[in-house]
Order: sequence, then structure tokens, then C-alpha cells
Amino acid sequence: TNRQGLRVFPTHEGLLGRIRDETGAASAPSVQNVSSRSWTSMAVKRLLGWGKRYLWRPLHWPDGECLWYSSALKKAKSLVKAHEYDLLVSVALPFTSNLIAYRLRPRVDVKWLVDIGDPFSIKPNGNINNYRLFQWLNHYVEKQVLKRADAVSVTTLATADLYKETFPDSVDKIQVIPPMVSWKPRFRGNTSNTGQKCMRFVFLGSLYGDIRNPQFLLDVFEQLIHQWPGLPLELHFYGKMFSVDAYFESLTDTVAKKVFCHGLVPPDEARKLVEQADVLVNIGNDTRHQLPSKVVEYAATGNLVVNFAPHAKDSSVEFFETYPRGISLIRERHSPEEAASMLAQFIEISPSLDADVHTEWMRPYTVPVVSRNYLRLAGF
Repeated sequence: TNRQGLRVFPTHEGLLGRIRDETGAASAPSVQNVSSRSWTSMAVKRLLGWGKRYLWRPLHWPDGECLWYSSALKKAKSLVKAHEYDLLVSVALPFTSNLIAYRLRPRVDVKWLVDIGDPFSIKPNGNINNYRLFQWLNHYVEKQVLKRADAVSVTTLATADLYKETFPDSVDKIQVIPPMVSWKPRFRGNTSNTGQKCMRFVFLGSLYGDIRNPQFLLDVFEQLIHQWPGLPLELHFYGKMFSVDAYFESLTDTVAKKVFCHGLVPPDEARKLVEQADVLVNIGNDTRHQLPSKVVEYAATGNLVVNFAPHAKDSSVEFFETYPRGISLIRERHSPEEAASMLAQFIEISPSLDADVHTEWMRPYTVPVVSRNYLRLAGF
């Protein structure tokens, strides 16, 4: 138990979970000076990697965290048997947490709040599971979860409208609660980024070849280099990358030497990077039905934010419309040349932001307001 009364009970995913994680982290060893034992180890890893690609990925359900289900449900049952609780909360994704709460709900005489950060059955362009195989099962099970739940929260109005349309029996349960900023970054609302020796653009988050790829950002960055030849520019990526290697491999030498991919970093380091960036970068999703908590954390700094969106209906476009130090560059509307000119002008102006105005703008995303909305939704 920590000083805030939070208790965490570890559970496990068993042998299959360890095998999945090991195959995900494996890399091919050098062919030179490899012993027979190493060859055996390499062959086993390749076989497990084949199983992960052709058996695990197309057949796991409901998501990649399903191996956690049994041990988590067992632990949860023992806890509700030994203690009395006031509220049952499940946070998805992963949707597996909703299945655990669904089985647990008949055992507890409390309300169940389902908090949906990312849609499940109505997100066919995601990589949650094999949508073509499990589409019917995804919809049926999520419908049962929403019917049994007492309250449901989503992050955007568009998501709420879609859920109400898809699951009309649960219309009265669904409400919008936006993402929350749980830390207070250093305020940078009055910083100017002109006249400095180097300008660092920083993106934090995961990249995916299908729903969030860096192509438009890289094209605009290349044009910006041409428009500002005298200013050293750097573009830094921090986070996991899935099926996006081709976008970086096709960069020209001029651009490639200014682009840096660092991989995943610890949360504390990520927060420092957010505070220290000259310009924060967001890449919108090809779906409008989720608002990443990252965009709220970006805005909490008061820093300049450039949002690269695939279309005008992206949820991040609406979010940054009223943020005084943000600009959205829209792929379907702006060419890379036009977007680079807009971005250069935006940075040169570097609009300032009054601290009091910023505090009021951020109020809906603060801990007191968001927590009060959750308690109200749960009936407290």
C-alpha cells in the first residue's frame, strides 16, 4: 500500500506469456562463430516466432493480453470474497479487463463502471485481434458487457455517438469523460523558438503502418528543411514502432541525418522530453473515435504543438482548434509544401499564452474535475 492507499496485486500470464514476450524481443544472431548450442537456441526462437506470427496473432482473442485472464480473475475472486468494495471499475483496452469484470459482477453488490479509452468491436482498422474472424464475437461480447455494466465512459463525443448508435440498449449509460493530466509539467506558454541554434521537434508514442504512420510528417519535415536551410532542425521519435521501417528507409540523406528514432523510454524520461522539446509533435489516427491522453499532456505544457492529422474529422483536430499554441496540418487538405509554409509561419509567430488563461483552458482535464465526473457517473 502506498501513501495514497493504492494497493497493486500482481498476476501472471504463465508460460505462454513468457514465450510471447521472449519471441517479441528476440533478434537474429550473427552467423559467424555460432556454436551448435547457439544454433539450437536460434532454431527454437525461429520456430516460436513462426508460431507467434501464424498462430498466436491471427487466433488470440479478445486481445494480446488474454493470457492474463485466468490469473487475474482468480485473484479478483479471492479479493471480493475477503473484502467489501464500493465500486467495480474495468479499463479497456485491453478488453480482457472487461471480461474479468463481467465474470466478477454477479459476485459483488456494487455498481460496475466500464471506462473505454479505445473502442473494441467498432474499431476494424486496429490490431486488437483478427477482425475478419472475430467481428461477430467482438460485437456480441461487447454488447453483453455494456448491458451488464451500470455506467460507461468514453473520451470523445464522436465515440459516444457511435456507441449509442451501435448499442442502442445502452444509450442512457454512456457519457463522455475526457483524458486526464495527472502531473503538472513546467509551463512554457511564453517561450519563443526563433533565433536559436537548433530546433528539436519531438514525437512521443507508438507508430503503426495502418492507423498512425509518419509519412505526412516526414514529407512536411523535408519541405521545412528546404524552406529553412540555415536553421538546424531535428526530428526525434520516442516510442514503439510497428511496420513503419519503410517510411524511414526511404528518406534522403539530407533528411535522414536529422531524424532520430530512440525507441521506448521510461515515463519519467518521457515527461522530461515533453517539457524540454522546442515543438511537440502529434500524429492523429485514421479513426476519429479516440482522443489519446498524450494530446492533453502536450497541451498541459503550454508549449507549441503541431498536429499532423489524416483528415479534418480526427479527434485531435477538434481538440487543438481552441488551443492557442497549436496548429493542425491535415493530410487530405494540405500538400507537404503548403503544410511546411504554414508550420514555418506558426513557429515564427510563436503565439504566447497567458498562464491564467492556460489554467482555465486545462481545467476540464485536471484530476479534481475528471475524478468528480467519474464519481458522479458511478452514482456517488
